[in-house]
Amino acid sequence: MIFILLFGGLSLLSYYLSKHNVKPIVATLIIGTILSCFIGFRHPSIGNDTEEYIKIFYAANEYNFFFEKYARYEMGYVILMRLIGLITSNAQIALIILAFIVIMPIVYTINKHSFMPWLSVILIFCLGFFTFFLSGIRQSLAVSIVFSALPFLKDKEIFKYILAVFFAGMFHSTAIIALVLLPFTYIEIKDGYVLTMFSMSILVTALFKWLLIILAMIFPQYEHYFSGPYFNGTGWLASSLLLLTTLVQTLLMIIYSEVNIHKPRLFEYGLHAYERKSALFEWPVVITLSLQIIGLRANIMDRITSYFMIIWLLFIPNVAINIKDKTKRKILITFLLVMYIGKFIAVQIFRPEWSNVLPYRFFWQ
Repeated sequence: MIFILLFGGLSLLSYYLSKHNVKPIVATLIIGTILSCFIGFRHPSIGNDTEEYIKIFYAANEYNFFFEKYARYEMGYVILMRLIGLITSNAQIALIILAFIVIMPIVYTINKHSFMPWLSVILIFCLGFFTFFLSGIRQSLAVSIVFSALPFLKDKEIFKYILAVFFAGMFHSTAIIALVLLPFTYIEIKDGYVLTMFSMSILVTALFKWLLIILAMIFPQYEHYFSGPYFNGTGWLASSLLLLTTLVQTLLMIIYSEVNIHKPRLFEYGLHAYERKSALFEWPVVITLSLQIIGLRANIMDRITSYFMIIWLLFIPNVAINIKDKTKRKILITFLLVMYIGKFIAVQIFRPEWSNVLPYRFFWQ
C-alpha cells in the first residue's frame, strides 16, 4: 500500500506541475528528489541485492591503485564506487547518491518528452522499475543511461546514441543489447515482420536445449553459466506472468487506438501514426514480446527486456493521448493501471521473495 500511495501522490503532483506548465528541470527536481530519497533512504534489507552492493562499495574502496580492477564487476561501476568513496565512506550515503544518479535522468526525460508525465511517473511503479531500482543498481544505471539517450535515436543522432550505449555498458555489460534498436529506427513495422520475429522466438524456445549445447561447444568457458539458474527455466512462472501482462497490454492498445484490423499493419499504431517518423516506439513492444517468449526457457531474458520495456514510459502515455475518444482513453489507462497494480499486489502476497521490498523500511528503522 505504501508504494501505491507514493506513486499515486507523485502522479497527482506531476499532473499539477504539467498542468501549470512548470519547466521540465523544475518538475524533475521536485519529483526526482522525492523518488530518489525514497530509494536511497531504504533499509539495507530492502531489495534482493542491496546488502551485496553495500559489501561491493566497501570492498571496491580497498585498493592500491585507483583504476585497479575489482572482482568481476564492470570497471565503470568500480570507478564510480571509488569516486563516491572519495566523498564518503558511508554506504548509505552512497546508496542515496546512486539513487539520484539513476532517477534524475529518467524523470527529466519523462518531463521533457512524455505527453502525459503523470502517467509515465506512475508507470515507473506499474512496470516494475521502481522495485528493480531498489535492487539491481548496476543495471539500473545502465537502463537509465539508455533511456536518457533515446531522444538521440529518435532524432537519428546515431553516433551519440551508440556512445551512450557503450557508456552504459561500462556499468552493466547487458546494455550492449540496446544497440538492437538501431536498425529498427529505419524499419517500418508490418505484420509480416512482426509475425516473423514471433515465429523465430517460438522456434528458439522450442530448440532451446539444443542451442545451449551448441553454445557450450562454441564457448566452453561459459558452459557453467548455461547450466545455471538463468538458463534452466526455473523462473517460468514469473516469465509467464510478464508475457501475459504484455500480451494484454498490447491487445488493449490495439483495440483502443482503433487500429483497422483488416489492414496489413496491425501493429502500426500510437506514436508512429502521430509523428510519422519511424516505428521506434512500437518495435520495443514487439521485441519485448519476442524476448519474453524465449524467457519461458531462459530467465535472463527478463533482465534484457528492461532496456526495451522502459521505453514504454513514453510510449504508453503517447498512445493514450492520441486516442481521440476521451472515454476510451480513460478506459485504456484504467485497465492498464488496474492490471499492473493487481499484478504487483498478487506478487507481494504469493511471491514476495521475487523482489523483497515489503514491508518497506527506512535505514533508520
